[in-house]
Amino acid sequence: MPAKRLKMARISAMLIAAYREGEMTLEHVMAFNVTNDHAAQEPAWNSLPDWRRSNPEVIRRMLTQDRLDAGDSLVKIVTLPEPLPSPARDDATEA
Repeated sequence: MPAKRLKMARISAMLIAAYREGEMTLEHVMAFNVTNDHAAQEPAWNSLPDWRRSNPEVIRRMLTQDRLDAGDSLVKIVTLPEPLPSPARDDATEA
């Protein structure tokens, strides 16, 4: 329960007020948790026409549109073929 309250603290006060007034559902509020940037959250809600406000997924997409997906071709995972040797040396075993 405390973790959920901490997540709610990431939501803009204006959006919490809209939730309390019945303008959005809890699912909408939770969709705003993808960012704690209140300057991005409020314009996202205000720019949505009424007919688009019914789907919380629209909010998530709006707030994450500049992020890369892990499967995106621009993302590369660099791996080493084998572990690097340790820089530490054991003088007792080396002559």
